[in-house]
Amino acid sequence: MVFKHKSKILVTITVTVMLAACSWSDLNSEIQGNWNIVNASRNGRPTSTFEDGYIRIWNNDSLETNITGDLIKTNFKLQKK
Repeated sequence: MVFKHKSKILVTITVTVMLAACSWSDLNSEIQGNWNIVNASRNGRPTSTFEDGYIRIWNNDSLETNITGDLIKTNFKLQKK
C-alpha cells in the first residue's frame, strides 16, 4: 500500500520535471512519445534501479511507466499557473 503511494509521487515528480523543460505553447506535442531512462543516480552515485525504465505519454493526457517495477497507467492534466 505504501509502495503504491510512493510510486504515484514518483510519477508526479517525474512528469513535473519533464514539463518544466518545455514551453507552454508547445507543451502537449513536445512531451508526447516514449521517454527512456538512460542513466540514473542516487546520492551522486550510479544506480540500476531504473534500468530499462520508460515513460510513454499519449496525446489524450495519459501515461504509462515501469519506473516503479510495476506497470502503471494513469491520467494527468496540464494546467497553466
